[in-house]
Amino acid sequence: MVNEIWGTVAVGLFSNGGNGVMPGLFYGGGAVQLGTQLMGIVSVAAYVIIVMFIIFKLIDKAVG
Repeated sequence: MVNEIWGTVAVGLFSNGGNGVMPGLFYGGGAVQLGTQLMGIVSVAAYVIIVMFIIFKLIDKAVG
């Protein structure tokens, strides 16, 4: 999990603007790309927490 988070944050820091991605913080793109990447991390984490809570509750009801 930490490696995936670092990979996502690294795009926001070190992207040089190739392949249609905005430049990262260290390449003059400002904090826009970094903010987008951080928002993605938070949204995926929230989704996983909610879905896994539901799944674990269903398992708890089914298995006991």
